[in-house]
Amino acid sequence: MVSSKPGEGSTFTFTAVFEIDVDREKERSRYIAPERLRGNVLIVDDNDIARISLEEQVKAFQFNVTTVESGIAALEEIKHKGIDYYRLILLDWQMPGLDEVETARRIKKYFRGFRIPIIIMVTAYGYESVAREAKKWALIIFALNR
Repeated sequence: MVSSKPGEGSTFTFTAVFEIDVDREKERSRYIAPERLRGNVLIVDDNDIARISLEEQVKAFQFNVTTVESGIAALEEIKHKGIDYYRLILLDWQMPGLDEVETARRIKKYFRGFRIPIIIMVTAYGYESVAREAKKWALIIFALNR
């Protein structure tokens, strides 16, 4: 269906049915993370679609995944689960409120004296935009658009 109004734009609506590629799903279930990373992963992203998509991808590697929508929620989740629960934290770049760098700084401060989980900053934006700040806090960056 198409609807169009001069000066306002056009809307295209359609419905499509797709089959699940069973062979692809079987292949995905064979991904296994390295032993040192196995365990629980926390995904922090304010965008619902990005958070769900990243969760599905990470689960394919046999991780136990928890998702939250903000830096504050991430800190609360970490404190609730305890020091040894999360091994890996995937942290979105450019979150509103408590931003990604401050969230990572507080996580590292909370774990001071204990094994700090690996923190990977995930971005759909340019690598260069976030690299300087991430390097300052010894964060790994994963740019989705690269």
